[in-house]
Amino acid sequence: MSEYVELDESTYGKGFAGAFLGAAVGAVVWAIVMGIGYLSGLFGLVIGFAAGKGYDFLQGKQGKCKILIQLLASVTGVLVGSALGLCLSAVVNMNETGVAMEHFAQYMQMILSDSNVAMMIASDVAQGLLCAAGAVVVLRLLDNKR
Repeated sequence: MSEYVELDESTYGKGFAGAFLGAAVGAVVWAIVMGIGYLSGLFGLVIGFAAGKGYDFLQGKQGKCKILIQLLASVTGVLVGSALGLCLSAVVNMNETGVAMEHFAQYMQMILSDSNVAMMIASDVAQGLLCAAGAVVVLRLLDNKR
């Protein structure tokens, strides 16, 4: 009689890669939405959810470090998505107003020096971080109920 032993091939490394890939997908969504002129920290939910699903999709280890990896990926996704969205938004505005791309750095500096714009972006990022963290915690609670 032969017995089969199921090996657990899940690792934190696989989960790390999956969480960051998922967060990257969420960051692209955030950037596109921001690039077309909308600010919404609620897209942090998408990033947090995508990081969690990416972790599980690549068979990350179900251990204590899982939530930390998902949170790190989510925070990175929100920050990268916000930066990409700001750049995309600036490019769209520059094209609409006829400003040459060679002036991109000066244009970004001008935008970020406006305290109202800076506060709006900071508020959106803070909301995104809270929503992303919330999504990760909810996914963790759902995992614990299974």
